[in-house]
Amino acid sequence: MNPLSLPWPHDLLPPKPDDSVRSLERGLRMISAFNGEKSLDLTQLIERLGTTRSTTRRIAMTLVNLGYLERNGREYRPTAKVLWLAYSHRQNVSLADVCRPYVNALVRHLQTIASVAVLDGRHVEYVCRAGSQPVFIAALAEGGRLPADKTSLGRVLLSRATQREVEGTLILSGYDGGPKEQSLRKEIAQVRAQGWAFTDQILEAGLQAAAVPIRNQEGRVVAALSATSTAGMEPLKDRLGDVVQALNESADRIRQELPAWVPSPREASRSNIF
Repeated sequence: MNPLSLPWPHDLLPPKPDDSVRSLERGLRMISAFNGEKSLDLTQLIERLGTTRSTTRRIAMTLVNLGYLERNGREYRPTAKVLWLAYSHRQNVSLADVCRPYVNALVRHLQTIASVAVLDGRHVEYVCRAGSQPVFIAALAEGGRLPADKTSLGRVLLSRATQREVEGTLILSGYDGGPKEQSLRKEIAQVRAQGWAFTDQILEAGLQAAAVPIRNQEGRVVAALSATSTAGMEPLKDRLGDVVQALNESADRIRQELPAWVPSPREASRSNIF
């Protein structure tokens, strides 16, 4: 397995040539050509699109007539209407919506169960899940909860939580400062240092899971992403390096779609994030 070949979700793949409308494709490419620049002249647009002068001008004037570009002398600039293309969609997008295509892609690539969860007190709450699931796992549908200290997802999130959050979780989970608590604290510190967590048959025989953090564009950890194998699947332990690399690659792609701000973890599973 080559983790770097992890496919993009189907919805993000470019359409096949016979499925595409060429004029629409060129119009969208022109809008994308600005890439943060306030304005471009016709020559610059020709260079970026690779189209002829007459074709480029027709595309630009069509977008001007539709209100997506405005012309100022020899230059063209995007209008506020372009922003609404994104805003009208993003205002109804949740954390689960952003993660789901990547979770599905991981299942196809790794042949495991894949999940995203947020920290909620002493539990993790599952935001989205995919994959063939036995009875125990199937009971944990989106919105399901498990103790944070018993899961790879929870240990990743605890490794990035504040000291107050960690202490609260340990108290609520019944730890009393004894050997079990000291062992868990060492495990959390190790997860923080290496950037991923692995659990082996803690909740159920044959159940192995690896998890990595999901960050937003500010670098803040807002959720965790995991792959889980059960009895009958190829054990994660036998390919842990590849699995962690695939998880990190997916988490990075999710990060690129998340805004700098997201709601608090409990809100994130239910609220819109854009």
